[in-house]
Amino acid sequence: MAGLGEVASVIAVLQLSGKVVDYVGKVRDASEDRKRLRDEIRACKRILQEIKDDSDDFEEGDAWADTLKTLERLDGPLPRLQSTLAQVETRLRKESTLKSSLRWPFQERDVRKMIEAIEREKSLLLLAQSKCSRQLLHQIKACAEHNSEQLADLLHSMNISSGNVDANFHKLTGQISDVQAHQVGLRNRIDRLQTRKDIQEGVKALEDILRWLTSYDHASKHHDIFSKRQEGTGTWFLESEEYRDWLSKSGSQKILCTGVPRAGKTTLTSIVIDDLQRRCHADRSVAVAYIYCDYKTRDEQTAELMLSSLLRQLVERQDTLAAPVKELYANHGNGRSRLN
Repeated sequence: MAGLGEVASVIAVLQLSGKVVDYVGKVRDASEDRKRLRDEIRACKRILQEIKDDSDDFEEGDAWADTLKTLERLDGPLPRLQSTLAQVETRLRKESTLKSSLRWPFQERDVRKMIEAIEREKSLLLLAQSKCSRQLLHQIKACAEHNSEQLADLLHSMNISSGNVDANFHKLTGQISDVQAHQVGLRNRIDRLQTRKDIQEGVKALEDILRWLTSYDHASKHHDIFSKRQEGTGTWFLESEEYRDWLSKSGSQKILCTGVPRAGKTTLTSIVIDDLQRRCHADRSVAVAYIYCDYKTRDEQTAELMLSSLLRQLVERQDTLAAPVKELYANHGNGRSRLN
């Protein structure tokens, strides 16, 4: 399981969204505003639940743990989403204690701002599900100042109560200042992607190229196989002299694992892949690429598909798109023709 701190942040926002949905469901007002807000929070809650479920299957140090840490950054979506939902929950809870039946306390313009605020953070949560923390970090940096300012405007507009709003408003204003100061330092390290538009275009270009290379989800296939193992399975192999010797040798080396059908070769391979990913996680110059072959889908396992999958995995590991990849994409009409 990923770090408890990161998962706890997701769980806290998940529980808060559940409370708000429950409160909204008790409101006697059947207006479209109420329904739209409820549906938006439900959609966000579903994404948070999926993120939480994914977190249960990953360990500290995995790439997914990095994604979780990115989500809970000061300028990340989780703190802003929690602030938005907390203000909605506070107002609805106050109404429920004053009256036997809840009355809708929000004006239409405030509901519109709430929905827009949740949608902005939801788009970042969806990007997080791609498990590419680098893309997510770029997008967060692009949106941080704007999203925080819009949230501050929302909290001020809602005017929950003079004391609470003032405290939250001033707290958020301070956070915006921290984000702005933080971004000044970051701008020196973001060379080609310096503006919000540049970052968005850079992310889109990468996504377009990855999608063009192949839509095959190699990571999900690996996760499905690896997650079915029993804890401790394959430890004997990872600790074996043959495996350690193979790891220590430089150059082109092969290690062959043979066995009868259903002996566990695929599971053992997934354990090796996971071990290699952990070892190479911090070194961006090293990539672990793999292919799982399945006799049930052998007609789909063409040479083009397998090579495209390997190339995509190598591209995903890079911090920037390599010139040969861009050239290859351009030579195919920017994705209008397939690799062959």
